[in-house]
Amino acid sequence: MSLEIVTRSNGSTARESLFPTGQIGLFILVTGLFFLWGVPNNLNDVLIRQFMKSFAISRFQAGLVQSAFYMGYFLLAMPAALLMRKLVTSMVS
Repeated sequence: MSLEIVTRSNGSTARESLFPTGQIGLFILVTGLFFLWGVPNNLNDVLIRQFMKSFAISRFQAGLVQSAFYMGYFLLAMPAALLMRKLVTSMVS
């Protein structure tokens, strides 16, 4: 898939590739991951409201549920970075 844009310099037209060769797959992967990350992030507030109704929990307890959701980002950032470093170094070597 070759997406091209037209750039004009000094009245002439030149065609340049929007994505470098072989990078369209990575672009689609990153875009899809941001979508998959955004969906649970947006549904979190709706689910917490339903938890409050179903389990009869207080606002404080609901806040703990939400903080646990975001604490996962904090706690898993370093192990994920170490795993990525290990995978990248094994791929490069």
